[in-house]
This record gives sequence, structure tokens and C-alpha cells, in this order.
Amino acid sequence: MTPTEALREMLDRSETSMYALSKAMGKSPMYIKNTIRQGSNIGSATLAAMASHMGFKLTLNGMGEPIEITERSEDADSDQGPADERRDS
Repeated sequence: MTPTEALREMLDRSETSMYALSKAMGKSPMYIKNTIRQGSNIGSATLAAMASHMGFKLTLNGMGEPIEITERSEDADSDQGPADERRDS
């Protein structure tokens, strides 16, 4: 299943309208409709955010332990150790 197909499936199962999901994500009212119509490549963080708004989780399964993919947090780059030190120089 492609990310776009997964998006359609989540919309159907959750009975969420494309408009409602667009608004919940803080996007333009036509964002989801355009994403589906254009067959846009949906990144994992965006798909995870969409899933979360509809009551789903995006997970990777294998090796016996699922890994949950989440949307990017606002402070995702705030603690990168040596990378932060290089940036501050």
C-alpha cells in the first residue's frame, strides 16, 4: 500500500473528511484533497501526523519489536550533542 492509499484508507475508516484533516493539521482547506489528487509523495513524518489526527499510529514491524514513527517535534534538533557544538562555532 502506498502512503496515498494509506491516507485514503485512514480517511475512510476514521470517517474524517479531507477538509477536517486539512484544518486539524493547520493547512489550507484543500491540502489533503490536492495531496491525494496529485499523488504527492507523503513523507513519513507527515503521514504520521495525518495518522495521529485520525486516531492511527504509523509503525514499522519486524524483528519482533514495532517501532512507532511520530511527527517531528518542535525541539527535534535541540539536543544533537557534537552537532550543536559545531553549529555554535
